[in-house]
Amino acid sequence: MENLQPQEEHNFIVQNVKLGPHYISDIRIQFDALEVIDLTWEDPMVIKKSKDLQNSLRKGILKQINKDQWDKILDRQSAREKNELLKNKSEKQTQTFNIDGKELEVEMIDAQKSYRGNESVTTSGHANDSLSYATALDIAQAQAEIQGRELTAEDFAEMVSKDSNLVPRLLSQNLSSVSGDTRTGKAFVATAPNSYAD
Repeated sequence: MENLQPQEEHNFIVQNVKLGPHYISDIRIQFDALEVIDLTWEDPMVIKKSKDLQNSLRKGILKQINKDQWDKILDRQSAREKNELLKNKSEKQTQTFNIDGKELEVEMIDAQKSYRGNESVTTSGHANDSLSYATALDIAQAQAEIQGRELTAEDFAEMVSKDSNLVPRLLSQNLSSVSGDTRTGKAFVATAPNSYAD
């Protein structure tokens, strides 16, 4: 009987490295920010023929990762969610009320204070450009590898959320043009030989 499960080396797990969503239109797959999707079980012919997927992988917006990396990401997400739940529970001021014989735990809020829910991470400056962000991630991962350590997309996203100038700084080290930065952009123009020359 033939084994129908794919071999380990045939896994096709892909991660969106951006802090925003990414849509692969020709196969209709939506990646949320930093989301990992296992495409191993999708139709291989459809995945292989997807030009949008190949283009996103080539640009570095999506990265193929192995199963061990995916397991680490899931473990970190789980730990982060548990810590967030514990933090939120300890920060909330609750009080128990007995209403019609039912005990209800109610969060107490101060109506005079301005309320801010969970603020989403904003990538101010040039980090909001997908290609610039993906290129900066590549540079940061290469630098981390030279130093003998591993830098995940999640680690990089956290670094960018703490320092919005990180992306343009990394790109300027690589002599790349940063989207929107007119001071560091460079252009090279190629022209055809002048056929009207004397």
